[in-house]
Amino acid sequence: ILSTVTLTGGSYLDNAASGVINAAGIGVRGTNAPNTVANFGFIAGTGTGGVGVLLSSGSTVANFGTIVGQGGTAVGFAGGGNRVEISPTAVFSGIVNGGTGGDTLELLAGTGNLSGFGTQFIGFDTLQVDAGAAWSFAPATDNTGTFHLNLGGTLIADGNIVNDGTVAMNTTGPGGALEIAGTVFLVRGGTFALSDSSNNKIVSNGSPAELVNNRQVISGAGTIGDAQLTVINRSSGVIDANGTNPLVL
Repeated sequence: ILSTVTLTGGSYLDNAASGVINAAGIGVRGTNAPNTVANFGFIAGTGTGGVGVLLSSGSTVANFGTIVGQGGTAVGFAGGGNRVEISPTAVFSGIVNGGTGGDTLELLAGTGNLSGFGTQFIGFDTLQVDAGAAWSFAPATDNTGTFHLNLGGTLIADGNIVNDGTVAMNTTGPGGALEIAGTVFLVRGGTFALSDSSNNKIVSNGSPAELVNNRQVISGAGTIGDAQLTVINRSSGVIDANGTNPLVL
């Protein structure tokens, strides 16, 4: 298809593995939200203003293939309440902008690497890791608001977590965990708030690792540490077991 595919409210586009949408300007445009795009093939918006997928509020993009925005934006939304689901096979060329608020980036089952969170992937206030997923993650910017971390699977932190706001972590099943790879610093003066659940786990990735709490307040319930993870709480750091369930170190 060499022209823009336009979806009206309530539409569903399934672009199969053999499907190619390569349009000047916008590859797929959605109006009268919500709309859903499931891409297993190739979608591109070409030219200096090219956008791969541009949908209105309350919409969903699930990418298993490749989405290209030659103008710099691979996926964008007008408004909030959106969801972007990415497979380990997904490729985005350009920024993925979740929208204006209430937007979720969902990491699907499999082993993947989420790079560019905060620079390429922007506008998301919830990161959801599905059951059966194991993704590496290195946030690239400072969190200054409230960021929700919902773990049904494994998120492997291999970079410092810079937080001036609140990171709200909730583990939704026994397979969910935040794993620490190498040395990870919790930097700045924010709050890392675990929910009041014994399912919450911050552990090593199976190799020797360190979690250094530089200035943040870690609160809630669950387990922090294992035989391979050393937890260092510096003098400016606070660990507050303020849940009904225990916080085990």
